[in-house]
Amino acid sequence: MHSCSRCGHIDRPHHLQPRELCRVSKSHWCDVCAKLDYLNVKITRAQAALQELFDQRDDLRTQLNQAHPSIVDRLPVEIASTIFTLYASNISRTESPLILGAVCQNWRQIAWTTPSVWMFLRFRSYTSRAICSETRLQLVRDWLIRSKKTSLSIDLGTYSLKGGDGNIQQVYHLVDIINQHCDHWHSLDLHMPSFLLAHFNDTICDSSALHTLSMASTDSSANDPDLTIPSLSRVSPKSVKIYGPLLNPHSLNWDRVTHLTLLPSAIDQILQILRMGPALQSCCFALSSSRSTIPVSETDSAVTHPLLHSLDIEAANDSLGLFFSNVTFPALGELSIRGIDLHLQGQEFASFLTRSSSGLKSLNVDEVTFTSEDFLRMIRLTPYLEELDILLGSTDADVLTPFYQALANHLPANDGLLPQLTRPLLPSLRAFGWMGDDAFPWEAIPRFFAPFSADDRTRRRPLEEITICCSLQAQDPIPYISEDVISQLSEFANQVRFKFDVDIDGKVDDLWKLSLEKIEKKDEGSNVAQSNLLYGYGYRQSDVIL
Repeated sequence: MHSCSRCGHIDRPHHLQPRELCRVSKSHWCDVCAKLDYLNVKITRAQAALQELFDQRDDLRTQLNQAHPSIVDRLPVEIASTIFTLYASNISRTESPLILGAVCQNWRQIAWTTPSVWMFLRFRSYTSRAICSETRLQLVRDWLIRSKKTSLSIDLGTYSLKGGDGNIQQVYHLVDIINQHCDHWHSLDLHMPSFLLAHFNDTICDSSALHTLSMASTDSSANDPDLTIPSLSRVSPKSVKIYGPLLNPHSLNWDRVTHLTLLPSAIDQILQILRMGPALQSCCFALSSSRSTIPVSETDSAVTHPLLHSLDIEAANDSLGLFFSNVTFPALGELSIRGIDLHLQGQEFASFLTRSSSGLKSLNVDEVTFTSEDFLRMIRLTPYLEELDILLGSTDADVLTPFYQALANHLPANDGLLPQLTRPLLPSLRAFGWMGDDAFPWEAIPRFFAPFSADDRTRRRPLEEITICCSLQAQDPIPYISEDVISQLSEFANQVRFKFDVDIDGKVDDLWKLSLEKIEKKDEGSNVAQSNLLYGYGYRQSDVIL
């Protein structure tokens, strides 16, 4: 840094005149300040000349882009627009199609005039200030204007917000802007506090394009109030996902809903929705009998839904029996029951299966306890089952022993006694899966391949896949498959996919491979022992043929 020797003022390189120049007299500067003024003038002229060069270079760059267009620039506008739309539909939550407009003027023109580029609006924020600055609000307005009448997919998440936040009014303004385009909603994915969810509405909606509605309350817990659905009676989605205890199901139009996820859900609310949703085909519920807002009458609570095909239900208490006692699904084809040490009450479930369709094709029982008798009764009531998956949880693996035995009980016994069953169990079974914290009884697997008749051993269950996974701890012995079982199953290895695994503290190994290696080592040891024995009786080593 340099300073005037008389006044001591320090000059800086990026400031041409940081102060008034000192003067020796009223009409003259000191020599140093005079030179500084002269240099400042030259620098100003040089900067102007340099800026002129920069401007000329920018003009040449524009001409260069026109003379040597990029691949996108050489494409027809329609194809470039399609490429931009595909890009915008696959970008991550942290990116934005705004980057397309920052490349060049031509790209910006294409992006700004292609409505489908702006059909995906994603915002995630943990504070009201980050998501709802005035700049952001204007960005949303411009974004939605560019989308024109294109179907909109909106993904909006605000976390850690409270009603008393200083910027909460701007958040409401954001919701109001989105509400103005409710006619064009195709997908609405909302993660925010309940008081913000309640601010959404479709009052100006004349026609509904909404296909998917997903709502999650970021403040719902066991002690929080129920989730209030916003007033969305004019839109009619087909797929609905609601995460949070539901209070007012009547606020939503259920007429066209075919797929529903409701977690958690009280039984009385489920029954009410089943009545209001005539088109429901697939439902996923997590039962919570502790949250009940609509009294259940013993005379009018039962519901029969003729179209429901797939049901995934989770429970952690005795609410499962109450649910199955109050529903009938004649078209049910897929059923998954999940719970933590949940006991499956055999009588209620058997009654449900009897009332509902016997055409159940897929059954998944996940960490649900049951008795041998109840499980066998369940299997007998589902004769058309094609897929059976069992995750035992705390259930003793021996509970399934009668089931394995029954797989071949339609055949005459070796002692000449008549078969115990008149028809084979699960004659349509294609896939069987088992997972448990114990060793699997491998001798049961060949019984799955029992022929339908002792006179015709070619007809059997149309099995395509058997999956077994034993989840064990390091101190547990490896449950090897016996040589006899492997020999029997090898006959079907070209027709059936066998996937036998052992998971020991997170390390998964192929049990079929481990068992074969053990058998090979055993055979090698046996051959060596036989060779040593023969050699000991006087045979030469070359005479021993193994």
